[in-house]
Amino acid sequence: MLKIAVCIKQIPLIEEANFDATTKTIKRDGPNVISAFDLRAVSLAMELKGRHGAATTVITMGPPQARDALSDALAMGMDAAVHLEDRAFAGSDTLATARALALFLKREKFDLILLGKYSLDAETGQVGPEIAELIGAAQITGARKVEINGQTVRAERESDEGFEEVEAAMPVVITCAERVAAPIKVKPGASEEAKKKTIASVRASELSANAQDFGLTGSPTWVQEVRVVETPKTECKFIDASDPERAATEVIAELEKSGALSDRVHRRRSIEPVRRASKRGRDMWVGCEIDMQGRITRGTLELLSRGDGLASRLRDRASRAGAVHAGSGRGSGRGVGQDARAVGNPARRNRART
Repeated sequence: MLKIAVCIKQIPLIEEANFDATTKTIKRDGPNVISAFDLRAVSLAMELKGRHGAATTVITMGPPQARDALSDALAMGMDAAVHLEDRAFAGSDTLATARALALFLKREKFDLILLGKYSLDAETGQVGPEIAELIGAAQITGARKVEINGQTVRAERESDEGFEEVEAAMPVVITCAERVAAPIKVKPGASEEAKKKTIASVRASELSANAQDFGLTGSPTWVQEVRVVETPKTECKFIDASDPERAATEVIAELEKSGALSDRVHRRRSIEPVRRASKRGRDMWVGCEIDMQGRITRGTLELLSRGDGLASRLRDRASRAGAVHAGSGRGSGRGVGQDARAVGNPARRNRART
């Protein structure tokens, strides 16, 4: 029988989320819910179970109150629930979180592992792909349609260029977009029944003998500083459109007043002209994405520019900024090199690898 796992995260209500200035973490002492995209993953698991038959397990890692999220998922129809609960997990970044989940998932040999494309409290989108890498499974991110044929998964995924159709052999890790499945309506009485079901608890020692794999010690990243960014007040002006010519003139005048129509080329950051020497362990690399035409994406161009600027400011602690692309196919690396050179020439100066 098909074995499906769904990894969920309990998060604070976004409108009530706040940071603890001392621990530099999100406060979780208020109302908490399952992250919205994770709910879609649960919905997809239920749809696939109805179509193909499957044993479904919902998993979360978190403090004691995270059990409420598991109970909610059981009320939606999931068969079993597992709670990774241990003080050793506290302070885990995305990699330490993915490592703990991956150790459990690999042990249980699931065919399909579903997550939301990202959690609304962090929006990193990293845990799903990290799990896939750690367990050696194929990954499909941002899926909006999923079909199963034997041991093959076919999906349509969202991308910056539109939609892509991909397929992979099981086991597969899929991160779910909003339209992958309709939300589940919990049946009357299901929530009370779910509270009677057993939730398995897994401790850190059951996953690894090395406690340093998890928590703060197992996390290569941390929050250095939390700052409040004041956003400028936005004023809205309504223009009467009953006279199209006059309305168009007013719109153009307002755009010119705000500077939206001015040439912004002169405000672009200049690229560091000096070739920086390499420092082992301190070089910065930008992972490059390409579109369906083999061209580097706009988001990657922005990251390359930011990387060059950061390397310039951190002269004593960093050195080169470069572009790295992993892929296959004719011209897949050539486009990265050409476009990277257009943004400060990091490919020529630092070497672009394919």
